Amino acid sequence: MSIPRLFGLIALTLASCSSESERRTQCLVGCSSAVTFALSRSLPGPNISIVVEEPDGSAQRLDCVPTGGSLACLPLSSRLVPNFDANGALQSVTLNQPAPGGYTVQLIVNDTPMGGGSFRYAATPVPAGPCGETCPASQSFTIGS
Repeated sequence: MSIPRLFGLIALTLASCSSESERRTQCLVGCSSAVTFALSRSLPGPNISIVVEEPDGSAQRLDCVPTGGSLACLPLSSRLVPNFDANGALQSVTLNQPAPGGYTVQLIVNDTPMGGGSFRYAATPVPAGPCGETCPASQSFTIGS
């Protein structure tokens, strides 16, 4: 075998390995699903608590209080993300990276229950990448308040 032919085979082998690793890298997909609990009407109130019980029995809770003309919610780092309108009324809350199963939501304003419900998140797989990957679909539910 001649040296130029040997170099040609080596170059082809490296090219095929390179494109295969690039294909694998391009196929990796990061999933980011969420469950959104939207209120049928905005919920005003100076002290709003949102409690979401997850399928495993654990609970995520946010306590939102007015501070300096806006609302601050504690804890600062939470999988629950509230959405308020321009007047500071709660419109929805989103739970990131939910597990499939049943969820119970409670909305409390000034220590008074103001709405809630029970919902079932199906985590239906949806296509998410060029190589046939799937991710759980996000889902939205409406809460009567």
